[in-house]
Amino acid sequence: MALSLDRLRALLGEPEPWGWARACLWTGSEEYLGVGLPSDYKAFLGLYGPGSIGGYLSLGRPLVVGQAELDRLWSLEDWRRTRLGAPELYP
Repeated sequence: MALSLDRLRALLGEPEPWGWARACLWTGSEEYLGVGLPSDYKAFLGLYGPGSIGGYLSLGRPLVVGQAELDRLWSLEDWRRTRLGAPELYP
């Protein structure tokens, strides 16, 4: 995994200082989703933090403990409402 992160760092440049997500935040997310998240996903977000790559691929990670944060990050309800409100963009 470290080798992969090194290759991504070469492509994306050095990240801004961000800090690693606390393990309890990942644990809460995994319990909410009912699955374990890939370790490379967590490592990438620990290194680069949440955001988007090239304005196309958006990645998020938990920032605080709590149900509202889990719903904000992992619920598909906002996406579903957006999709229903713009069927021409989401066929």
